[in-house]
Amino acid sequence: YLLQTNYPFQHQKITWAFFDCFHPQQDALITHMTNQGIAHDFFDFPHQDSPNSSHQTYVAPDTETEMQQLIQWIKVQQEKGLQRIGVVVPDLSQQAKPLQRLLKQHFVDSDLRFSLGEALWSFPIVKHALMLLKLKSDEALSREQCKVLLTSPFIHSEGPRQNLLQHPIFQEPFIPFDIFLEKTKSILPQLSVLETFPKIASPPEWISFFQKRLINLGFPGSVPLNENNQKILAKFYTIIETLQTISLVIPKISASEALDFLEKSTQDAIHQPPQNYQGIHFMGWLESSGFCGDALWICHFQSHLVPQPIQFSPLLPIHWQKKHSLARTQSDKELEMAQNMLQRFINAHAQAPVIISHAKTKNEEPLWPSPLLPEWTRYCPKEIHVESALLENIVQDYTIPLQDKSHLPKGGYQVLASLANCPFQAFANYRLHSQSLLQEEVGLNPSERGRMMHRALQYIWQELKDQHSLKQLQENDTKNLCLRAIDKTLTEFKDRPFSLDKL
Repeated sequence: YLLQTNYPFQHQKITWAFFDCFHPQQDALITHMTNQGIAHDFFDFPHQDSPNSSHQTYVAPDTETEMQQLIQWIKVQQEKGLQRIGVVVPDLSQQAKPLQRLLKQHFVDSDLRFSLGEALWSFPIVKHALMLLKLKSDEALSREQCKVLLTSPFIHSEGPRQNLLQHPIFQEPFIPFDIFLEKTKSILPQLSVLETFPKIASPPEWISFFQKRLINLGFPGSVPLNENNQKILAKFYTIIETLQTISLVIPKISASEALDFLEKSTQDAIHQPPQNYQGIHFMGWLESSGFCGDALWICHFQSHLVPQPIQFSPLLPIHWQKKHSLARTQSDKELEMAQNMLQRFINAHAQAPVIISHAKTKNEEPLWPSPLLPEWTRYCPKEIHVESALLENIVQDYTIPLQDKSHLPKGGYQVLASLANCPFQAFANYRLHSQSLLQEEVGLNPSERGRMMHRALQYIWQELKDQHSLKQLQENDTKNLCLRAIDKTLTEFKDRPFSLDKL
C-alpha cells in the first residue's frame, strides 16, 4: 500500500529493530524510502565477545526433569527479587497447553505471560454469542445449544437454570423450540420474543440485526466481565462492524452468508491477552527476539528445533521462495538467523543469568542437542524436595441447625446406616442434598422405559380386572387391548418427539 500510493513519509530516519531477514516487500520499501532521501538505522544490542560466569548450559536426562529444574530455577530467581524473567520455548505452539497446566500448579496465574495468541473463535464468550445469533424459532435446538442456554454465564436469566438439565427432555438429540420455550419461559422469557431474521438483507442491516438480537437476549449477561473478556467482546463487535466492507462488493447477502463471514472472521482474528512488563514471560523462538530481562532460560535446545527446520509455503512456487530468500526456505540462512538470535540473547543479558538446556530423551526416545549449543560451564541442577502432605486433626465443635421440620432428611434407617459406613457421604447426601453427576444418554433412559412398561400394564389390568377376564379374550381382542394401552401410555410422553416419533 505504501509503495502503490507513494505515501509521503514525514520522518527523515527509519529505525529497523532486531531484523535478521527482509522479505521482498520490505526490501522494496527500503529502496523506495532511500530514493526519497530517508536514512535507515538498524538497531541491535551491543555485541558481547565472551559470556559471563552466570551463562551456563544444562543437560537433563529427560524432558520432565528439564521442566522440573526450570520451575525450580524460576522460584529461585523470584526469591532473589527479579521482576522480569524470560523463558524461551522453541516449540511453544505445540507445548503451550501442557506447559500452562504444569505451571499453574506452581505459580500464580497473574505472574504468567504467554506470547501466544489464540483465535477469537476459541473463547467461550464469542462461541456463545455466535450460537445466539444462529438460533431460529422455526428449527429444533440441538442438545449442545440447550446446554449453552441453560449454563452460559453470558445470558441474562430470571432464575437458576442448571437444574433443568435433569429433565428427560434434554436427553433428546434435538428439542423443538416451542417445547424448550415451554420448559424455560419463567427463567428465559426473552426467548419468547426471538425475532426472525429476513432471508436476505444488506450488510449494514445485518450489523443492526445481530447487535439488536444480542442485546434483547441479555448478552453478555448480568455478571461483570473481567478485563480480558471485555477486550475480546470489543474485538467481536469490531468484527461485526466489518460486515460493512462487504457492501462495497455485494449489496445483499443471506443470513447464512452473513453468519459464515462472521464465524470465519473470528477464526482468523488472533487475540493476544494483555502483557505486563514484569512477570514470567514464555516466548517462542522468533517472538523472543529483542527480549531483555533480569534472567533468561532457553529450553528444548534440540537439533530439530534450533535452527528451525525448512518449511516451504504451499501457496508459492518453491524455486521463487528460494530465489527471494524467504524465511525457512534455506538451511544455511536459518542457521545464520539462529546464530544471530543466540548472540542477541547473549548481548541482551550481558550481566544477567542465562541458562540453555536440552534433554537427552523424550518418552524414552533419544534427542540430540542443537549444533549451536555453546561451550559454557555446566549448570548444577537443584535438589527437588517432594513434600508429602501432613495429616491434620480437626475437631468439629459446631453443628449446623435444621431450619424447620420440613427439611428433615429422608431415608429412614438408611440415614443411620450411611452415617456408620461413611459420615462424609451421609452428610453430603442427606444434609447438603448433593446429587450425582448428570448421566447423559440419547433417547429414553432405562427408568423411563420401565415406567412406560409399568404404565401400559397398569392400563391393561385396569380394564381386565382379573385373570379370568384375560382368559376369556380372543387373540385379536388381546392384541387390541395392548395397542390401546400403548397408545394411551405414549400420549404421556408427547414432549419426546425424536425418541418417540410417529412411527
